[in-house]
Amino acid sequence: MEDKQEILNIAKNCLNCKHKPCQNACPMKTRVPEFIAKIKEEKFDKAYDILLENNTFSNICSTICPQEQQCEGSCVRGIKGEPMPIGRLERFVNDWAKENNYIYKMEEKKEILNKNVAIIGSGPAGISCAIELAKMGIKSVIFEKDEKLGGILRYGIPDFRLNKDTLEHILESAKSMGIEMRTNVEFGKDISLKELQEKYDAVFLGIGAETPSTYKLSDEDYPSIYKSDYFLKKYNEKDYINNLGTTVVIGGGNVAMDCARTAVKMGAKKTYVLYRRARENMPARDIEIEEAIEDGVEFNYTTKVIKAFGENNKLTQIECIKTVVEERKSG
Repeated sequence: MEDKQEILNIAKNCLNCKHKPCQNACPMKTRVPEFIAKIKEEKFDKAYDILLENNTFSNICSTICPQEQQCEGSCVRGIKGEPMPIGRLERFVNDWAKENNYIYKMEEKKEILNKNVAIIGSGPAGISCAIELAKMGIKSVIFEKDEKLGGILRYGIPDFRLNKDTLEHILESAKSMGIEMRTNVEFGKDISLKELQEKYDAVFLGIGAETPSTYKLSDEDYPSIYKSDYFLKKYNEKDYINNLGTTVVIGGGNVAMDCARTAVKMGAKKTYVLYRRARENMPARDIEIEEAIEDGVEFNYTTKVIKAFGENNKLTQIECIKTVVEERKSG
């Protein structure tokens, strides 16, 4: 946990802007100036309440959310200097709550509505939906096809980026609100939409992005060409892919960084990231790129992969071309 006095000194720099550009830039519309104001007053419990009232996943967002492009990227202080480190302040508040065993107490709904909702998927959307319904006095049941709950938080984000204890804490909090959760139940196989509509007042589909973006590298289906979701899930299930050898990751986003670092941790001999544009054009967060470099990942920029080749069902080489990044002039 960070030094309290240092955090207080940082919080004092918040301008508490009238139009709240940081809050407007947040997809969750987190009440940024309000929680920072409570930090200034050393009312960390109230700051935590503000964060949790607005966002059940505050602890997770403070770690993996691209603040530099959203709230921090819109901070007025950033126009002429450094923006407020909003993610850092949010992490401090969450760490304080954990260290002090402080739990956000949701106001109990006195009126329990005679409604029941079926929720498909236990990822962020499904869990958030269930919690918001509980706040309104509506019961819900979450159906999850996998053995464990959490969706992308469980299987898509590696543990070196997201501590799974944080996810477990959120799930336990949700269960304490009376939310029922059933695993190993697949929508469309074990249960149908018709069955759910007959039994429940509403159905919420939070199945996530089931199909990853990709493109065909070869006419052959080489077993050593993996899609990101499969690759990351194998790691998160501790079912490591053996004998990765030299591994190439195509792309420059945060998922590509996760895959590259995962390859290293699964024992790849060498891991390369091939990206078609320059380093400054990469959509991945700087911190993710730097951590990948620290893990030993090597980067080849302005490199576009054209095709993959192999022999005897084994991938042997990749054809690439060098690209040039040109700035287009407007007008």
